Amino acid sequence: MEIDTETRKFKTYNQHFGIFRTGRWRSLDNYIGLTLVPMKSVYTMYSRSNRVNTSGKEEFRVYLVNKAKKPAIEIKKCKTREKGQNGLDELSIWLHLPVFSVKR
Repeated sequence: MEIDTETRKFKTYNQHFGIFRTGRWRSLDNYIGLTLVPMKSVYTMYSRSNRVNTSGKEEFRVYLVNKAKKPAIEIKKCKTREKGQNGLDELSIWLHLPVFSVKR
């Protein structure tokens, strides 16, 4: 993702062959703020003898919040809550957007 703070636009893109980027620029004015969302991924593996091995990890993602007050576009992934909160605060200052809390 690229963010242009001067024109208040961002671009999500796909990179082909490590050279060409395809995507389109969108305005940040369509979004009302930022939020930090905790995500938990659980992986389960079954062996032939029917034993179960389960592992999981937790990560924190910074999202743009749309006008319906729902997380819309992921901006950043972080492994710890502290790094996620620091990234959220930093992006909030750069983009001049308020921070919304997640309802649980």
